Amino acid sequence: MIFVEGAPATGGGWDWGLTWTIVGAVAGSLALIGVFVTFVGYRRQFPKRRMAFGFESRSLLRPHDLPRGDLEVRVRGTVLDEPHFVELQIWSESRADIPSASFDAGHPITLDVLADNVIPVLSWGEIGVDVATRPDGRGVTVTIAPQLIRKRAHVSMTLMSDGAPRVEPSSSLIDIPLVKKYDSADRLERPGIINFYIRLFRTRWFVWSAFVYLALVVSGLIYLVLQLAG
Repeated sequence: MIFVEGAPATGGGWDWGLTWTIVGAVAGSLALIGVFVTFVGYRRQFPKRRMAFGFESRSLLRPHDLPRGDLEVRVRGTVLDEPHFVELQIWSESRADIPSASFDAGHPITLDVLADNVIPVLSWGEIGVDVATRPDGRGVTVTIAPQLIRKRAHVSMTLMSDGAPRVEPSSSLIDIPLVKKYDSADRLERPGIINFYIRLFRTRWFVWSAFVYLALVVSGLIYLVLQLAG
């Protein structure tokens, strides 16, 4: 007796495994898009408003570099025994503009830069500021009068001081915090690579890249699960 093995059927049946894989990937992507759209809508409806500042001071002379009296640092006629170069930055971290009505009763934001013989040198940026010597003569007061502050607007200032200064802020903004981001001590204690990653995580392109990467990962996981289930 001769047995003949039949050829396997080669019908044109529908590949349901592939179909459900595609459906699952599309559904997962649509779910992620829905979450993202909801997140964006929430951010626009309830925009974060926050002001921030930071400062850094550096001594122009190291102790014992030169005997006292051999070198004299004079700025605009004022002799500085312990000259320090000061960089002060104020900026908006808001996702929306801060209107002038947010200043309580028309009072300004002030930052007192406290040290002997503080001398303003230069300022630039989109936020208008005034600088005046304090009544007690120790330091200056940086004033931000009520004004429209655009989102991500900033102002940078350079000053000279006799000795390392400290900065004391006072904010009149209603329900909008003014936070200190860094000072000289923070910059000395925090490694440069940490500063790099902190700036990286705050950038917009990083957020978009993370979202795309998450969508690809979820789609890949759905595809893998469906393949194993099939």
